[in-house]
Amino acid sequence: MAIWVFAGDNRPYEVPDEIKAKEKKYNYYIRYGSSSIKVNKSQREELIALSGKTPFDDRANSLISFEEISLTLIREYLRKVKSKLVDAMDSLTKEQLLSQMQLLYGPPERRHPRNVALMMFTDNPEIYFPYSRVEIVHFPNGEEADEFIEAPYISGPVDQMINKTLEYLKINVLRQKTTKIKNRAEAVKVWNYPYQALEEVIANALYHRDYQTREPVEIRIYQNRIRVINYGGPDRSIKLSEFNKGAVLPRRYRNRRLGDFLKELDLTEGKATGIPTIIKAMENNGSPPAKFDTDEDRSFFHVVLPVNDAFLASTKVRRKMISSSEKMVETPFVSSEKIIEEFGENAYKILLAIQKDMTTSASDIAQKILLSSRGVEKNIAKLKAAGFLERIGPDKGGKWKLLIKINYS
Repeated sequence: MAIWVFAGDNRPYEVPDEIKAKEKKYNYYIRYGSSSIKVNKSQREELIALSGKTPFDDRANSLISFEEISLTLIREYLRKVKSKLVDAMDSLTKEQLLSQMQLLYGPPERRHPRNVALMMFTDNPEIYFPYSRVEIVHFPNGEEADEFIEAPYISGPVDQMINKTLEYLKINVLRQKTTKIKNRAEAVKVWNYPYQALEEVIANALYHRDYQTREPVEIRIYQNRIRVINYGGPDRSIKLSEFNKGAVLPRRYRNRRLGDFLKELDLTEGKATGIPTIIKAMENNGSPPAKFDTDEDRSFFHVVLPVNDAFLASTKVRRKMISSSEKMVETPFVSSEKIIEEFGENAYKILLAIQKDMTTSASDIAQKILLSSRGVEKNIAKLKAAGFLERIGPDKGGKWKLLIKINYS
């Protein structure tokens, strides 16, 4: 019979002198020769100094076999970082390969993967770290409104979560606007949110989150800002004022090994450059400054990126006036930004769906944009009242008629 006792991750441990005593006195013990003895003062100081906590991502997971690690994901990673191990993979056993990458822990008779291996090289890390995912929610009509859209959550290896989240934001959120300024030959192009700032916020949220906390990374998208919350705040040695000044100095990192892998993939730098990069990107885009927040216990980190002011500019919307006795006048152009500002993101998506297929029904639109039928009907009623569209015939078998032209510039 073999009994395996693995070292704990939160050493050193105290034990009571008398287990059955009502008032227990706890002491540290060490192995001295063939005996277990109480430590003296110098031994205690040395014991504590030598037993610094191992970061969670570098700890062994003794409940999981290293056979769970995907060689396909490892091969893809090594190919991306142009490692020489790619050519050696076929001649190495799985255990030898993982050992060379320092992803295993324990004696040869019983090896276990480190947590970072499960974060990066398994198809579904959420099995081992519940709620290791990104949840995205749109609030088209403001935070207080009861109407919101939940996007399918994003999960997978950490690097894939970062890339998939950024891809989603590129397609569904980011927009560019060109503005002509008087007495200037070149037009000014700005983004509602600079991509470089979003890239840093998302990468840092998944890099520095606490993978022991069963809470997802949350992204909340409003008309005038984006909020990103990850649980597991910054190190206590960093003052919040340093974030707002952009003067964060390198200190302790929660997931150092994970950061090493992300750095190899050019997703992070690991040199405390994330906050200054966000601040500079917002400034270069002409956007209001980003806001950072946490609590005294450092249980969360909250980043707010305000939308560029150009996307909140008030412009007059020309509505087409039609009467049964008059011919139609020129169809007016209405900017996509103004539609979203006045009626919300859902109304804009409804107009896009109708523009693509004039015969589509309200129920079909609801399925396409992931909104309730009641929500679609409420938005259509607003658009009809504003003179933006009308319906010819019944919901099934009828046809829509757009009374405006959407200007995407």
